Amino acid sequence: MDELQHSEFDLAYAAEQLRRARHPLRQRIKSAYLRNVLRELDGPSVDLGCGAGQMLARMPSGSVGIEVNPHLIAHLRGRGLSVIDAAGITDPFELAFLPAGRYRCLVLSHVLEHFVAADACLRRLLARCRQLGIGKLVLVVPGWAGFKSDHTHKTFVDRAYLAA
Repeated sequence: MDELQHSEFDLAYAAEQLRRARHPLRQRIKSAYLRNVLRELDGPSVDLGCGAGQMLARMPSGSVGIEVNPHLIAHLRGRGLSVIDAAGITDPFELAFLPAGRYRCLVLSHVLEHFVAADACLRRLLARCRQLGIGKLVLVVPGWAGFKSDHTHKTFVDRAYLAA
């Protein structure tokens, strides 16, 4: 499985994510899909690739984020959010740092497209979720325009990709 190029997720990338998170129009657009995802969560959940934390801040009590960008991690921890630093972890999709039976749902929002072998990443996550007792995975991916708007995106994931 390919790994993230951590150098892609530097201070400039973090600053752009935080700027976008504060933009009023983006907040309105994102709030619609955040509400839809949050309706799916029925207990402590994991936000893998929590980014600027818009989802993590609204997740049920006991939830945790996982992030590779040290600048975003510092920002989120400064807001009092629980975040695991995945930058030094050899295989974050192993989720070896999570205790079994604690989390009910895994949220993968705007993350899968950052991997060349997105299908292999998803299969590995699903297998590991079963082992940890995580019964639900919520997947959110960008449309074509969103995919093209970020230089760190590697694979366009849509229904056809997932079906194949």
